[in-house]
Amino acid sequence: MVQKIIALVFLLGLVLLSAVVSTELSLGANIRSMVIVIGGTLLTTAIAYPWSRFKETLSVLTQTFNHRDEGQTESYIEEMVRLSRINRFQGVRALDEEAQNVGNNFLKLGLELVADGRSRFEIRDVLDKEFDLHISHRESQIGILQTMARMAPAFGLAGTLVGLMKMFTQLSDPSQLGMGMAVALLTTFYGIMVSNLVLLPLSRKLTEYLRFEARGMALIVEGVMAISDHEHPTAVDHRLRAGFLSQLEQKKVGRYLFDRPNEHKRIVALKQKAAR
Repeated sequence: MVQKIIALVFLLGLVLLSAVVSTELSLGANIRSMVIVIGGTLLTTAIAYPWSRFKETLSVLTQTFNHRDEGQTESYIEEMVRLSRINRFQGVRALDEEAQNVGNNFLKLGLELVADGRSRFEIRDVLDKEFDLHISHRESQIGILQTMARMAPAFGLAGTLVGLMKMFTQLSDPSQLGMGMAVALLTTFYGIMVSNLVLLPLSRKLTEYLRFEARGMALIVEGVMAISDHEHPTAVDHRLRAGFLSQLEQKKVGRYLFDRPNEHKRIVALKQKAAR
């Protein structure tokens, strides 16, 4: 509550300061306009959301820029097939030991539930709840960016009003009218550009990242359920490929194996070994 009150006070002071501070035209108008738009947007976001959630959003955005979607689904499928082979031929104790080395916390949770001997219904229920919680958390972060994207043009309009008021108070001195007009136009421009060139694209990027995460988590759920059912690794492989790889991606995988016969022989040998 104290944080929101402080942010609100600074926001009001920012608006008042932008109306009374007068500086040189070219530099002052730009600085004042940027302060109104960016400062106002950040402060209103701080009032609406906890600061910790805002920092989490910045951290996730860094991940989205470092993220590469190419081949991730295929690697997930290979990992699930490997784990199903361990569970089927080495037992749950080996699976439990392998779970401790898994970097994905969601997958680790599912493997631990299987190793703990939980029923199929319990495993599905826990994973679905964890899935929904993660999606809800990401949607909240997307909401922060969308809120900022709505606020930026609004503060651009507010800056326009500030500039017009300053201009009307100096009608007796035509040489000073340019400052007010510059602030009035620049704040509208900055508000539109910050919203449409920065915040909305970031929101869309995070939305696409959420879709990728949801697809990966859904694949993990299906893989864990297959492991819980002690399905054959080859059956797990076919099940996941049919459910999560498009026909085009499946053709690419097939072409990859065709172009690399040694890799194809290695996979066939592993499948034959698993069948025995």
